[in-house]
Amino acid sequence: MTTFSYDFTMNGRKAQCVMEMVHQVASDGVAAGLLRDAWEADPLGEQSNQVRFDGVTVYGAQPFTAVSAEQGRIPLPPVPINTSYLINKNPLAGRRGRMYLIGPAEIEVDSVGAIVATRIPILEGKMNAMLGKLLVEDVQLAIKDSVGNPNVIQSFTVQPICGTQRRRMRK
Repeated sequence: MTTFSYDFTMNGRKAQCVMEMVHQVASDGVAAGLLRDAWEADPLGEQSNQVRFDGVTVYGAQPFTAVSAEQGRIPLPPVPINTSYLINKNPLAGRRGRMYLIGPAEIEVDSVGAIVATRIPILEGKMNAMLGKLLVEDVQLAIKDSVGNPNVIQSFTVQPICGTQRRRMRK
């Protein structure tokens, strides 16, 4: 199992979504390229165009970054960087994980952090399409169990309320 991160910049601030993967491809570099391409094809379309996708960094024996400079594709201003889509990682067994994905558009989040209901199935569909594309390429996203074994992620679920992270507002 190998750790990697999706890397983003919004308004000069960096953010990462750190995950695990199990792959059967030639190298971590090839896996990084597949992860980058799958993100650009699907989930990036649901982030504000003020979010820059910087790429994917794989932290294997030799760290490797598949660079990108693509922008999110929703042409609306985002909520602050500490307010994110809260996405559950659903494995077949074991504990669930979650990720905080920056870039919801301001207009799609109300004053208490509720996401517009029509946005949820669209983002879930894009996240799960990415998962399917990676599976076809022999890259599986996973969650470590309590002893470090992989539990393969079967699907993603988007929560109806945004998640917040205070540490993203520091600096």
